[in-house]
Amino acid sequence: MKKLILSALALCSIFNLYAQNEIPKSFVFTGLSLAKSKDVTALSMPVALSHSIAGNPHFRYIVGVRQSLAYGAAEFTFNKQDTWIDDLSNYSINLMGGLEYISDFKFLAGFNIDLIGATVGTRSFKTIEKDPVYKVSPETVNILLGGSNDKGSLNSEFYIGYRVSPALTVKAGFSHYHLGLVYTNSNTTSTSTGTFLNMPFIHLQYTLWER
Repeated sequence: MKKLILSALALCSIFNLYAQNEIPKSFVFTGLSLAKSKDVTALSMPVALSHSIAGNPHFRYIVGVRQSLAYGAAEFTFNKQDTWIDDLSNYSINLMGGLEYISDFKFLAGFNIDLIGATVGTRSFKTIEKDPVYKVSPETVNILLGGSNDKGSLNSEFYIGYRVSPALTVKAGFSHYHLGLVYTNSNTTSTSTGTFLNMPFIHLQYTLWER
């Protein structure tokens, strides 16, 4: 009898745990991502809505706003000359969108991408060989145009993860980050340049509200 009672209590606990971890129709989340390469560190904080697609809680779309800060050093091309910019510090805020799949076993996979926004950051002056001194600043308007046509600072994340609890999710994957700069000097009109970085990242996500 004692074993039967213990078994029933364990079964109830399992059902209760499963009920607590049912995937809601929609939820709003925030969190913090840390992406790191040898020379660049990027921190991102989204506030976004995850909503089921066609009533299926497993397949979901994501829309929201993401703040990102990237700092460090990277190589850019100025007038067909490769140069090392070692004082990067770009803060951006962008509208983002994405798709995600969450399984019954709480594992998930997905991606998100910045679409449009704005950037501010460090301005500096660089000397390249015998050229006049270049004034360098972040590209202020961020627009997803595809590939090398992208403008500004845009972050994309491709990830897998695990829904630890209704409140907490852990994700890990790769961040595909475009950093855009504008350079000019006495011989050169204002010109855009950019570089792409692929960095591993980890993200802790916290649910703010769900229904």
